[in-house]
Amino acid sequence: MKFEEFTKKYQTKVKDNEIWLVPQIGVKNTASIFKKAEARLITITAFLESDLEIGIYYHFEICSLWQKNNPNIRSKVFNVFYKTKKSKIDSVTSIYPGADFIEKEISEMYGVNFIGHVDKTNLLLTEKIETPLLAIEKKKKGQP
Repeated sequence: MKFEEFTKKYQTKVKDNEIWLVPQIGVKNTASIFKKAEARLITITAFLESDLEIGIYYHFEICSLWQKNNPNIRSKVFNVFYKTKKSKIDSVTSIYPGADFIEKEISEMYGVNFIGHVDKTNLLLTEKIETPLLAIEKKKKGQP
């Protein structure tokens, strides 16, 4: 699928220079489409959608050569949303190696298993701690 076709099909909201997308294809396919369009991965953010679901946003930026040479022109930011019920989602590190630390942080914080991640070593937690940080914090506060 071409980039223009992809954005038109899955676009849900446009605000200034931001475009919000909720694709019905896998995250690796989405990352490949953005990579072919020469987009850079800005970051990945996650949040608890409910007790059973985690929302994950992949934030991409596209800046054309014309925009790069004209600093007054704003680039376009694409916020791509995925929801995971089983805390599993494909890793995009094979496409965007810079996602390595971000995926590790989300994994340790929320317990998301990034399938196919190239380096499974922990970023902050010791190997002995298997419970996600958010679950430990909720338990300390007496939340279910």
